[in-house]
Amino acid sequence: MYTSLVLYLPSLLNLARCMSNFREEELLNQLMPHQREAVAFLADMKTCGSLLAWQAGCGKTLPVLLSLFKRNTFPALIVAPAPLLGVWVDELKKWFGQEPILLRGTPKVREELYKNFPTERRLQIFIVSYETLRIDFEKFINKIEWQAIVLDESGKIRSPRALVTKKILKLKAPLKIAMDGNPISNGIADLWAVSEFLEPNILYGSFWTFRNKHARMNPYIRGKIDGWLDRDFILEKVAHLVSWKKKKDVLKDLPPVVEQEIRFDLNSVERDLYNKIKREILIEMDGEETSITNALTRLLRLRQCVNGTISFMPDAYHSTKVDTLLELVGTLPEESKIIIFTSFLDTAEDVERRLSAEKGIKCVKITGSTPTEEREKAVRKFQESPFVRVMVGTDAMSRGLNLQAAEYVVNVDLPWSYATYDQRIGRAWRQGQKKPVTVYNLIANKTVDEHVQKILARKIGEAEEACVTMEDVMNILAEPF
Repeated sequence: MYTSLVLYLPSLLNLARCMSNFREEELLNQLMPHQREAVAFLADMKTCGSLLAWQAGCGKTLPVLLSLFKRNTFPALIVAPAPLLGVWVDELKKWFGQEPILLRGTPKVREELYKNFPTERRLQIFIVSYETLRIDFEKFINKIEWQAIVLDESGKIRSPRALVTKKILKLKAPLKIAMDGNPISNGIADLWAVSEFLEPNILYGSFWTFRNKHARMNPYIRGKIDGWLDRDFILEKVAHLVSWKKKKDVLKDLPPVVEQEIRFDLNSVERDLYNKIKREILIEMDGEETSITNALTRLLRLRQCVNGTISFMPDAYHSTKVDTLLELVGTLPEESKIIIFTSFLDTAEDVERRLSAEKGIKCVKITGSTPTEEREKAVRKFQESPFVRVMVGTDAMSRGLNLQAAEYVVNVDLPWSYATYDQRIGRAWRQGQKKPVTVYNLIANKTVDEHVQKILARKIGEAEEACVTMEDVMNILAEPF
């Protein structure tokens, strides 16, 4: 008897502690109308799964957590990109007084967590990254009888061929929730994996069956998909799973966001380098059948050189774009906070170095190689420290981070994807923002920058137009030297 009591005592104490902090009515009163609607939507038992397809900044996290506690669906597994693990920890502590179990660290550290997992059902929330889930799936993740599974940024399982997608589709739980700001950013086929996760067999159970029924195949190139058919039919098929929300429709009191272009000309050294790289790409592509993926990979060099010569001519450094950025930052109020995005690691490092050396501005930086713990520290410093004025980084910081301290967002270079562009702005322009947000886009005249800007304008509101075409590529390369 005593052994049994000792075994269950941590669970009973944990339950009492969490429920004492879980004040349902108080939390519901703090939610916005669309968030309360989400709680009701997630409580609907017509299906075990639901997708919150809400634009970045609408406030998805709290309704999801409240739904887990309302339904007492524990143990629960939350799967999120590594940079967002700390966001979930902070929200659980803030609203529920709950300390989740983070499945991260070295294999040895995780092994201890797995060994100590109790056999009885506990009121616990586990948080894991997609990468760690993929590695530890057979060892631990798939052996637990989860009562709920939440996928944050569910676009991570967009590819049916990816190993992490295959493993997540094997997971079972009475409650499944997915969250994604734009679940069809590359086209209607993006819905296949997340829909199958939420309700198995809703889209035939097999991606290849789905492809055979709805893909428009290229008649000349085996296996190449030119597009997708029956978009409205597919959307109607999964409609009961999805709650769609746009920021402008639900956050009526959100301060305005203004987008501005900052245009400039390359200097002669940069223009010569730009033309040289363009000639090289044309020669490489001459006479060969090039896929759009390969073409865009080659264009990376062209896009990168517009940001400066640092990666190509380190001994003859020039960057009119970074010069322009520093001039812009110098015009902004000294107490303001700024988020600076770039697609390139070397540009992020260059911007951080020059802001510090030439402007005396304290920065934090997040890139794909920044460890998770360091990312969380960087976010807290940026949000809370009056001495840290700038956060600079790559698109590793474009999703899920709450950076409402910023009132300026600067795109050193624009992404091809409108969903990514929207996610960048959504770091600052989101629920909780009290100040107007200004977005500056740096555009080098007569370069690939102008073409990317036009492609983004074409994609607004048109998810099916998300892919760049070979015609776009050739228009970029066809400009006179």
